[in-house]
Amino acid sequence: MEKVIYRKNKFFIIDKDKLKPLGRKDEVYNALYAAIYTEFQGANENPNYKDLTNLDKLDQVNTFAFNWLKQRGFV
Repeated sequence: MEKVIYRKNKFFIIDKDKLKPLGRKDEVYNALYAAIYTEFQGANENPNYKDLTNLDKLDQVNTFAFNWLKQRGFV
C-alpha cells in the first residue's frame, strides 16, 4: 500500500503525484478530505482508534485514503 497522505506542519496533505491524472481534481481532493474527516472525527474516543499511537493513526488514515481512492479508480 502506498502512502498517499502525509503531515506537513499541522496539516494532512495528499500526495498528488501518487494519483492517476483522473484523480487530480479539486473535487476528488475535497471529497477525500471530507471522507477522512467523517471517518476519523472523534478518533480519540472511537474504540477502533483510541488505543493507537499517533503514527499508527496516520497509518490508518493512509490505509483508509488509499482504499477510498482505489475503490474509485484514482490510484
